[in-house]
Amino acid sequence: TKQLVEGLLLVRPDWQIEVLAEKAPGLTEYRENNLLVSRVWARNNLASLWTLLSLVKQQKPKTLLVSLEGFMFGGWGNLAVFLLGLVWLKFFGIRIVIILHQVVDFLEFGKHPINYLFSTLNWVFLQILKIVAVKIIVFEEELKRRFGKINRVEVLPHLIPMVEKVDQQVAKKHLDLNLQEEY
Repeated sequence: TKQLVEGLLLVRPDWQIEVLAEKAPGLTEYRENNLLVSRVWARNNLASLWTLLSLVKQQKPKTLLVSLEGFMFGGWGNLAVFLLGLVWLKFFGIRIVIILHQVVDFLEFGKHPINYLFSTLNWVFLQILKIVAVKIIVFEEELKRRFGKINRVEVLPHLIPMVEKVDQQVAKKHLDLNLQEEY
């Protein structure tokens, strides 16, 4: 997320971006260039989650960019409250863009009944995201596929270059290592 925000500021240095981040010991708020970081919410704390959502409503940004990890706010209950909060913010005209680092398919873990339960909850989670988000950003085509046919899901590659496999002896020679040693 930090690289994404820095990239946005490179493209639009006039933007004022505020990151509403998780609380950390000794930190409350600091500024880096045009970026303001406010430490406003705590994990497993519904009151701080309400503070976060209320702050967004009060500031009423044109667009809210949410970098979302499934359980970053705590368990299923906190996630449900946050998702309902996003629905609430949408009613106030805030455009919501979601960045998802993972889209879990629980049935990949087997056909156990608990996996069906989690798969159903995950399906509800994805449906709510489809409703609230004007755009959903994922990092792999496979994650996009898990959303089904929806044109608001975009793939933004991690930009990790694919490296060709190099013969071990060639690599050792290139690094000036002993060709006879095992590393």
